Amino acid sequence: MNETEQGKKYQALAAMGRALVVCIIVNVVYLLFEILMGFRERSFGLLSDAGYNLGDVFSMALALVYVRQLGSDSASELLSYKRLTTVLVMAYTFVVLVAVGALVVTASARLLAMWGVGNLGFALKSEQCGMHIFWTALIGVVVNGLTALALSKRGQKEWNLRRAFRTLSIDTLISIFVALSGVVMHFRPQMGYIDPLLGIIVAVLMAISVMRLLRSQLSQIE
Repeated sequence: MNETEQGKKYQALAAMGRALVVCIIVNVVYLLFEILMGFRERSFGLLSDAGYNLGDVFSMALALVYVRQLGSDSASELLSYKRLTTVLVMAYTFVVLVAVGALVVTASARLLAMWGVGNLGFALKSEQCGMHIFWTALIGVVVNGLTALALSKRGQKEWNLRRAFRTLSIDTLISIFVALSGVVMHFRPQMGYIDPLLGIIVAVLMAISVMRLLRSQLSQIE
């Protein structure tokens, strides 16, 4: 690789790194807002979507580390990157599975409370504003959609970047369903059960996604 080609490579990597940093910051801000609204509205749909959004941030963070490593031709640094990301993925998997378990148990308690079984404080709060859930999730659709578009324009040749783009695309669809559930609950308050039900479904998807991530990461170091 001559100096011109190497210069273009570093410029492209630097541009990708800046784009990822901006996308991460925007998604972290929205993540905190969605968690706040999720607890405020006692919405399992929003909380589970926030959990999936955390996966988006994590995937982009891994992609950012990978982009930084591409700037180096050192085999030892690349090996260190793989080891570091493997440890991070394992820790992230543990945290997500614990959170998923807590969310599924609590969301199930909400459903049981709606059916007159059990009496758990979080589960019994039923005063939800469907339109608050709708607008919060709609912001997520915009944030995730624009982030996915930004990454697609930067290219997806590397596996880590494709993974980040894929998780963002899936999260965009989840946010759409959460937004629709808010509309339904606004016009049909008696159908409030769809919120914890949607939360359980998304939590299961989170568990499947993180296990696939862990399996893919482990396969890279074999």
